[in-house]
Amino acid sequence: MSRFDDYFLMKPEDVSDYVQEKLHFFPADAKFESKEIGDGNLNYVFRVVDKNTGKSIVVKQAGEQLRIDKRMRLPIDRGKIEARILGIEGELAKGLVPKVYMYDSVMCAEIMEDMIEHTMMRTGLIRHEVYPHFSEEISTFLVNTLLRTSDVVMDHKAKKELAKEFINPDLCEITEDLVYTEPYNDQKKRNNIYPPMEGFVKKEIYGDRELHLEVAKLKFEFMNNAQALLHG
Repeated sequence: MSRFDDYFLMKPEDVSDYVQEKLHFFPADAKFESKEIGDGNLNYVFRVVDKNTGKSIVVKQAGEQLRIDKRMRLPIDRGKIEARILGIEGELAKGLVPKVYMYDSVMCAEIMEDMIEHTMMRTGLIRHEVYPHFSEEISTFLVNTLLRTSDVVMDHKAKKELAKEFINPDLCEITEDLVYTEPYNDQKKRNNIYPPMEGFVKKEIYGDRELHLEVAKLKFEFMNNAQALLHG
């Protein structure tokens, strides 16, 4: 029996034991340092480092509640689709996708390559860093992962079989609500508006019917015109 035979939301002190049990990645005498490094809205991300060697790995676990809002919930097995698509993208765009070592359907966690030598591009742009190879690398990634998983390139039957695995209504609903609906009407009373901007927002966003129509068209496209394989 293992304490990881039943789901629970791990803490940093749990994660090193978890990795040692699930993978032969670190030596038996590893001296671990574990911490939670996630800054996203949905999941918990842990970095495990062997202080003897500097070798590290990342564990990404889904929680029952969203970090952005404890009132919002998603199925905890949502990482399964992400792990699957990263495996496919890793084959189609080698060197441009972190490696997924395994997905655990009990703990709802991915164990994956640590991109510790990289900086999030958002952080880099805030620092005014320049990315001279970005256009080439992002276009290569998009062509290899989107075009090659579309009906333009893939066998249409194989594409439909894969598409069944990637239907993800809960994550799609987040985009439908938080990107295409609530910013324009505050339907669920969750919008936070800087008080001096309230008048502008009510007039130019909540009250702009032409804007609402154009956004509705985009939402319809998003909901009905899937063309390639995406985990969200």
